[in-house]
Formats: sequence, C-alpha cells, structure tokens
Amino acid sequence: MPRSRHSESQAETPLVAINLPEYLTYIGPLGKGGMGNVIRAHDTRWRQDVAVKMLPLRVDEEFRERQRQEAETLASLDHPNVVQMLEHFEWGGAHFLLLEVLEGGDLEDLLAAGEVPLPRMLEIFVQICEGLEYLHFQEVVHRDIKPGNIFFTSDGVAKIGDLGLVRRDGLQSGLTKANVTMGTIACTSPEQVRNVSNVGAPGDIYSLGCTMFRALTGRWPFLHKTDFQMMGAHLTEIPPRLRELRPEIPLELDAIMARMLEKQPELRPTAAEVREVLLRSLGQDEERPALVLPQTRLSVLLAAPDEPLLRSLLESRGHDVMLAGDRDTAVAMCSLADFDLILVDYDLDAPEIARLLRAQGIASPIVVVGGPTGLKGGIDGVLARPVSEAEVRALLGN
Repeated sequence: MPRSRHSESQAETPLVAINLPEYLTYIGPLGKGGMGNVIRAHDTRWRQDVAVKMLPLRVDEEFRERQRQEAETLASLDHPNVVQMLEHFEWGGAHFLLLEVLEGGDLEDLLAAGEVPLPRMLEIFVQICEGLEYLHFQEVVHRDIKPGNIFFTSDGVAKIGDLGLVRRDGLQSGLTKANVTMGTIACTSPEQVRNVSNVGAPGDIYSLGCTMFRALTGRWPFLHKTDFQMMGAHLTEIPPRLRELRPEIPLELDAIMARMLEKQPELRPTAAEVREVLLRSLGQDEERPALVLPQTRLSVLLAAPDEPLLRSLLESRGHDVMLAGDRDTAVAMCSLADFDLILVDYDLDAPEIARLLRAQGIASPIVVVGGPTGLKGGIDGVLARPVSEAEVRALLGN
C-alpha cells in the first residue's frame, strides 16, 4: 500500500546521525514526541546533561512553523511545573531546543507500573493544575494534555511538557489544517473534534479531565475501538461518574470531574478551581470558618426526599421553607425564586444539583446534609464542608 506524502515526511533522519554543534556530546535517545526526535546530550558549556529536541529534516512548512512557535513560546515560560527550555537555536537547516532532562519518566509510565495511591495521584494533579494555571495566565493553551505529556523529575515533581501544539490564546495562527484534529484522540475536547480554530483554556481543562479520569479509574471516560467512534463520544456521550467506578473518591472531586468533562466550554472550571478541589480532597485546604446562619428570617429550599425533622427545625426558628423532593423540582424552584440558603440531601445527587444551579448563575449558599464520615470539601467550592443533621440542629439552636 503506498504511503501518503505526510507519512513520508515523518521518515526523518535519526538525530544521532546529524552533526551536532561541537559543545553537544551525544549520550543516547530519550524518546520521540510528536514534534521530532529527542536525545540526551552533554553540554560542555554548562557542564550538564540536556535534552536535545529537533524537528525532523523532511517535513512540510506547517511543521516547521509549529516548531518555531513552540520555541518562541517555551522561551517565555518559567514555572516549576512546566518543562524548562534552556536554549533555542538553528543548526544545519533544522530547529533545535535544549530542554532540562527529566529522569522520572512520564505519567504513562507511572500508570503502566501499577496502581498509584490516591493521595499521590491527587498531589500530581495539584502540581499539573498549578502549571496549567500558569500557562493560561500567560495566555498559552497547550492543546495536547495527556498522560504522555506529564513528566517527572527524579524527586517526583510533575511537569507539563511537549508543548508542540501550544498557541497564544486569541491568536489565529492558522497552523491547524481544516481536516486535521490536533491532540491525542482519547483526550481531545469536543471543540477540537469540531476543529474550532480558536480552542481556548477550557479545551485544556477537558483534556486534563480525561487524563485525570484515566489516572484515577484505570480507564478512559469513553471506551471505543475507533477514532471516529471516540470523536463522536466526545461530542455526544455522557461519561460515567468517578464514584460509580471508584466509590472512595471524594464527593467534591466527583463533582468537579463532571464539570471538567462538560461538552460546553463555558461550563468547565478553571485550573485554579480544580486545584482547590484537589487540595481539599487531600485535606490540605486552609481552615474555613464554620457556617453561621443569621438570626433573621431566611427563605430556605430543602431538597430532600423526606426530611420532616429538618423541616420542622427550620420552621421552628421562623424560617420560610420550601420542599423539593427530587432533583428536577429543586432546580426548577431555584430558577423561579431566590433562596437565601439551599439545603441538599446527600443522597439526592447533591453534586449534580449544585452543578446545574451554578450553570444557571444561582449563587445561593449550598449545604450538603449528611454524607460519608470524613467527607472533605463543599460543593463547587461554596462551603467549607458538608454538614450533618446534628450540626444543622446546633446551627438552629435546638
């Protein structure tokens, strides 16, 4: 079967066969990313090993432009959770990058080695969120977040690397052809599948969600055999909830994951929001003040199948209480009236109710009543934590 012209362009000369500058001494291969060969070399000027990355010699101009873009963008970045570029230069008609050497492999390697304890995995994604938050603050969109692009130093620090698809947010670079979807298909956002030219930071959040989903459950959000089926799933299918596959996942983490995998970009959280949820799931968030109900009369929505005691407690304090026995009723009532406080029974799919209310722009405080012992974090970062019925009784002075 004849190969396409694009395939032929990828039959590049091995980097070791290229005459490198005299100050670089070849040591061995480090890998091969989507943007070219990567080798390990010793830089005699700095007396340290470096990763040398080169654009393949026989490639079209689009690939060369992507390499130049990567170099310019990387040169401007400086963050402990983003792979550091040491130098960019041209040699023998090719573009080269000198990058820091990372000895700890990548997340793909870590996942292949066996199950990783949940706290360690959450710590990794806290660091990745910090790096991604920095990139987005710099108006840089990665566009290819996946396990193979999350690297580790020898002491376990996680870093975002292989920024071959990065672009400055808001710039129409024209680097993506009309019929080409950039990124890895299992982590590709719906807007990338649609080939939207101006994919922004929410696209990275979706890809991060796919990566986190796999890291936490051992599988991708969607399970299909062909790329076509997978692209369709990103556009139309609803993934399972984390807690369906791993019940010990904190409730708030389950909720933020559902938001990360929203089809509409505007409904996804920021990297900073994801980071805060991860920290709370680890129990490392700052101590928050307890919820204090004012003595004045409140309008309260009680979303619970059957909570006569809680309702009577609220009414005994003079609060106006409306009861919603299911999720749809609760959401509909909040769209019709403003409530000072929304109490949601844990078993009434509290994360989904909170997500729907926030998507409608409803900002009333949401308190989850009940839930597993030791459950960390609030809903959507609204409150310090879920409260028990006994705590609600105490708040009401009974």
